[in-house]
Amino acid sequence: MTFQTKHLNKLERNRFTIHDFVLSVKKSTCKGVFWGIYNDTSLHTRKAVDIQVTGKRRLRLLVLDELRYSEDHIWVRYEENHTVTLGITDFAQLQLGKLNYVELPNEGDEIVTCESFGSVECRRLFNDLYSPVCGRVVSVNRDIIDRPTLVNYSPYNRGWIIRAKVYSLDDLDLLMCSDDYEEYILTNHLPK
Repeated sequence: MTFQTKHLNKLERNRFTIHDFVLSVKKSTCKGVFWGIYNDTSLHTRKAVDIQVTGKRRLRLLVLDELRYSEDHIWVRYEENHTVTLGITDFAQLQLGKLNYVELPNEGDEIVTCESFGSVECRRLFNDLYSPVCGRVVSVNRDIIDRPTLVNYSPYNRGWIIRAKVYSLDDLDLLMCSDDYEEYILTNHLPK
């Protein structure tokens, strides 16, 4: 793939939007993929991946650079002292649609890699959430119990699911970085 980029100075970087900064990608296996990068008010670098799936239908996904990602579309943010925050990725919430109900573990519960730690309901279907790490739950986001759509509107900020103390930081090394996760979505989850 060949990218054409537009360089921005520090002053411009604080003002531009996703529409102002587009990297054009020559034709690849996907029909028309557009990538953009912007900074939000919390100064975390985000990538917006705009994917043309079929005809005029497009998906716009947010992927944060500082997070790690599982194949089950769970993101993990390392906080400090072996504590991590887990949530559902933007891609997952787009695929699920509007959430109606969220079931969370209790504080103090143990979470195990590849085992369910909660579930979400959408469109009358329940979907299990699988943990990408081993540890103990230290807090749950009670806001999403009352307002599950917070996960849809703010999957990386107000829509986090749980915070856990991991037993080993080696679990984080097994997860995908943002670039790998984008590639995973593009190769595994889009129609050919």
